[in-house]
Amino acid sequence: MEELGFVAAMIAAFAFGTVWFYIACVLTFFGIMALAENDHELLSIGVLVAFIVLMEKSGALNLFSDPLMLIKWSLLYFVIGTVWSFVKWWAFLTKRAERYGELKDKFIANGKERYDRDDVKDNAEPP
Repeated sequence: MEELGFVAAMIAAFAFGTVWFYIACVLTFFGIMALAENDHELLSIGVLVAFIVLMEKSGALNLFSDPLMLIKWSLLYFVIGTVWSFVKWWAFLTKRAERYGELKDKFIANGKERYDRDDVKDNAEPP
């Protein structure tokens, strides 16, 4: 019986509005971002599911009892994902533009009439 009290106390610690609730939200957010950034998408989905289950058990969120709330949270998730994908795409294009600028400067400084295909590879040795 004492074990049940410990589990109930741990679940109550994550009630909406408590410090532990916000810590769990922040850790989940950064965990998902770090895992997704390092190409561990399935683990990031697992972290999200674990967070939802923890919040559901603690009573902080009642997603499955209210279908409208579930739709609202799902829509919010996809909107945030869309914005995040634009940010990632912009970062990718910025890195590519910087690399293009470096290659252009290298070309102009070298003064070659024609560049070989091997000269523009990322790991190519300078001529």
